[in-house]
Amino acid sequence: MELENIIFFLKLPSLRGVEVYSHLRKHSEDELDALHAAGARVLRITAASEGLPEAPLQASPTLQPRPGEFDESVFAALDLVLHELRERRMRAILVINNMWSWSGGFATYLVWARGGTWRDIPYPSSHLEGYWEGRVRPHNDAADWDTYQKWASAFYSTPRAVELSDETVRRLASRTNTLSSRPYAEDATILAWELCNCLLYTSDAADEGLGVDLGGR
Repeated sequence: MELENIIFFLKLPSLRGVEVYSHLRKHSEDELDALHAAGARVLRITAASEGLPEAPLQASPTLQPRPGEFDESVFAALDLVLHELRERRMRAILVINNMWSWSGGFATYLVWARGGTWRDIPYPSSHLEGYWEGRVRPHNDAADWDTYQKWASAFYSTPRAVELSDETVRRLASRTNTLSSRPYAEDATILAWELCNCLLYTSDAADEGLGVDLGGR
């Protein structure tokens, strides 16, 4: 896969959560120039993503389509983004897991740990009228947000799922950028490593006011 075809999602907290969608290398460079000119200096980037292309309701291609299998072309595209940021004296916050399923995250790690497939994920799709028509469906195709959050919260108590996530962290931290020759762990372009997007824990106890929001939004 050519670098020009890689998809990246960049979140900009300083610009009220505006999301930039880029699929061409030249467009990426133009967008970074425009963001720099607008005063943006720190980008929040979804650096890790998991799951097969056929998994619904998520970005594709992913960095890790199968457990322990990392797509070098996606890694190379992340190298490119970090390199271009450095050229503009901009910095990045790398997000490396996700409570929500649009990048794989907790949901994908859970099904991998349990030996299942994406069909075991109760995607919060009750609000998507007609989405599953003509598609391969998950086993629960009418789950709501509450159902999904309670299911995904099992990530915390599933050692194998946490282990798989930890391995992704190690792979990212130990990578050397192919363009700058700088190890990620030593690259000052990376301002911070964000362990998880929207770090929530939800269970039946939450219905009694005992739920926990760990502040990862």
